[in-house]
Amino acid sequence: MSINQDIKTLTPIYAVIGASDHAAKRAAAVSPEGIREAVRDVVTGAVSTARKTVRRYEKRGQMVVADFRRAPSFTRVLKGAESAVDRVEDSLEDLIDEAQGELKGVRKSAGSTASKAKATVRKASTKRTTAAKSTAAKSTATRSAAKRAPAKRAPVTKATAGKVSASH
Repeated sequence: MSINQDIKTLTPIYAVIGASDHAAKRAAAVSPEGIREAVRDVVTGAVSTARKTVRRYEKRGQMVVADFRRAPSFTRVLKGAESAVDRVEDSLEDLIDEAQGELKGVRKSAGSTASKAKATVRKASTKRTTAAKSTAAKSTATRSAAKRAPAKRAPVTKATAGKVSASH
């Protein structure tokens, strides 16, 4: 091989060795504080870029939603949904009003029935008490009359007169 050929073949190897030496010397010259500052700058730049990107997409999304809201088909769907909700709400209010009316009627009926039952029980109790007192009074009167009045004797007749004297 000639010297020219040797140089051409060794050039990439020399380049790698030279770059490595340069990087090593540069790394030795960099302090930990310098590395921290470089990392901080990279992170700050990335956060700033991310915020800008989010704001840009937010504005784009707002425009898409605004366009969508103005679309006639969306407006029809939205109005149809609102109408359906209104109908359901009206039906529920009517149902609640009707149920409350029925409940009020049931309460009145139950109260009336309870009052009637109470009056019937009171009336029956009064009749029973009155009847019991009347029966007791009659029974007492009969007993006291029996104690006061002497027993009536059967009229003496000729037929019975002979029997009475024979038994003595």
